Amino acid sequence: MSIPALRRRVAALGLAALLMGSLAACVPAAPAASQAKPAAVSPSGPTGSTGPVSPALQPGLSTAVRREMTYVNKYWKNRNEAGFGNLHGSDCVNFTSQALLARGWKMNSSWRHYFFLTVNEYSPAWISSTAFMRYMRAHPELGTALTWADRDRVAVGDVVQFDYDNSGNRDHTGIVSRVTGSGDSVDIRVAQHSGGALYRTIASLLSRHPPGGKVYFWHLTA
Repeated sequence: MSIPALRRRVAALGLAALLMGSLAACVPAAPAASQAKPAAVSPSGPTGSTGPVSPALQPGLSTAVRREMTYVNKYWKNRNEAGFGNLHGSDCVNFTSQALLARGWKMNSSWRHYFFLTVNEYSPAWISSTAFMRYMRAHPELGTALTWADRDRVAVGDVVQFDYDNSGNRDHTGIVSRVTGSGDSVDIRVAQHSGGALYRTIASLLSRHPPGGKVYFWHLTA
């Protein structure tokens, strides 16, 4: 088989594997025309002369979280396609995994991205919300599972996941980009792909789906 033919075959196989691994990966939250704009930031949030404070510039962040949020701030809109490809409407976990890699997480056989003859290849946990949930459950040393009732324990840099249809699977994944307030009045904002946003509200994400959806968090310890 010629090299061009081999590359076409590898690309086709990679696409098939990607589609299988992306089941329940990420449900787009809004029509494409509005996805590029982050949600409005409440006046009580941290602001500067040009708007909200960048996640990477927020005070009190650890070195690891600062690296993670610097990456988020750089690529939430202008995606790092050269490094990790672009899964378009299902890119949410791919983006989250990239941010965690910048945080300092190490790839392994279960959670990884690599190139094979110039084709992007991903493990299921790298690109699927449900597979990522299972990966986190299998690696409690990486983080603690939290529910909405535990939201006062959520911190910038944590992972947020949504189960829009209350099926037990996870349908969307992002990174917590801002936390203000406390108790029942805590305001948690989400950085994400599909579509790109830096300070999307949790309420706005849930409102685009039938009632009954749930939100979960992974409070990261690594």
